[in-house]
Formats: sequence, C-alpha cells, structure tokens
Amino acid sequence: MAVILGPEKGAEINLILSPLPPRRILIGLGWDPKDAPQAKAYLPDASSDFLGILMRIVSFPVTLVTSLNKLIRDEGYLAESEKTTVLEELKSTVSGGPLIVDDAVGRDVNSSAYDLDLYCYVLGADGLVKAIVGTDDNEEIDASQKITHSGDNRSGLGGGDDEQIFVETIGLPDDYQHLFFVVVSDSKYRLDQIPNATVRLADSRTNSDILKCSINPPADAVAYSYAFCHVFRDGDGWKLRNMDEYGGDTDWPTFLSAKIGK
Repeated sequence: MAVILGPEKGAEINLILSPLPPRRILIGLGWDPKDAPQAKAYLPDASSDFLGILMRIVSFPVTLVTSLNKLIRDEGYLAESEKTTVLEELKSTVSGGPLIVDDAVGRDVNSSAYDLDLYCYVLGADGLVKAIVGTDDNEEIDASQKITHSGDNRSGLGGGDDEQIFVETIGLPDDYQHLFFVVVSDSKYRLDQIPNATVRLADSRTNSDILKCSINPPADAVAYSYAFCHVFRDGDGWKLRNMDEYGGDTDWPTFLSAKIGK
C-alpha cells in the first residue's frame, strides 16, 4: 500500500498549516543508496585556510557538495587554476568517485547510481507552466524566490530526506494556482528497483507529515517517475490532493495540465 499517512489516492483535503508566517510547505524525498562508500581521510595543504577547513570534514552530504561546488565556482575563493583540482578532491572525499559538475537534462540512462530527483511544476489556471523548480541548472529557485530546492543528491547518501523543496505559501504570485510535486529516476533503474523510497509533504514549521507515500509501483508497471501530489488554491486557502500516479519518461507539463479541474 503506497499511502503511509494522509488521504488515499485521488482524495483531497484542506491543507492546514501553522498560522505563523511564512506558512511554508516542505516536500521531502528519501531513498537508500546503492553503495555506502567508506569515508576517506584527507590532509589538506596548510597554506589554504579555506581548503583546510573544508577538507577536515570527512563526510559531506551530497546536497552540501552541490552547494560547495557552486560556492567555489562562483564566489572567487580560489584561483581559477585551483578550482577543478579542489572540486575533484572534494567529491572523492565524499563518495570515492569523480566529480560530476553538471547533470544533463533528461534521465541519465547510463547512470548506475540510485538517483531520484524531486520537482515542483507550477501551473496557472490556464494550465500553462509558470515555473519549474528542481535539480536542473538554474531551476533550484523560482523567480519569486518563494519555492526553493535543497540541491541535487545523486546517490541517496545521508539520513532523512535526501532532497527537499520548500514552498512559502504567503507571497506566492497570484498566477501560481497549481503546484504539482513529481519524483523522477535520473538513472537506468526503475522506481521499483530503488529501495525504501518515500516522499512526504509536511508543515515546515513543525515538520509534521500531512501526506507520506512509499514509492512502490505495481508489479506490471515500467515506472521511472511518480506524480506525488497536487496542491492548489481554494479561495484564500489551499487544498491537497494525493495523486499517487506512475509514469515513464513522461512529458510532465502536458500530463499535469490535463489534471487541472479533474
């Protein structure tokens, strides 16, 4: 049974959040890694204070690596000639593998890691896409800065949620009428091959789950993606519908647009 907590498939409820601003929704995705690498010690070059502090931490969550990657590349802490070497060694410290700087758009059919990605598709009342927040380049925060992604975790390493999306319901643009949350496999593995995958929607202030589902496709499904839930405006409030629908390499904007009003 996919639903661990909350309304059954197809059912909808009023979305009740803590009354204090920013009335934030948390969507969390977690799964087990394929291989748990052994942490490797690294002795930094004492000449670099920044590198020394960075490398004394033996094991980094992958989402932190993503953030550090951007920090090193964008903020000018290191000379251009040093950046590639430092990033390669940082990734090796975390996972024993080479650094992958950019994740290609679309499912990476050659990837042997258990890699799930979490997305929020924002549609207007007309069914047109207003924003997409996810793991692809330049998609980790929307234009209003009210919807943010924690960063791309490509292995499932770390406890609890491996990827998260936060939505501040106060101050969202008026044309953000429908929020759809989708999980996709960014590897060669189907969803049924990735163990203990779960996704939840919670009140961010209290971290109390409102809807939680296991990602467990039917035996006859060839599923690489999963439509988790639909959050939509209802007057001055919001409603939540449990979708619990599986797909392949789906054209999600087209698929989700057809769900509006149904």
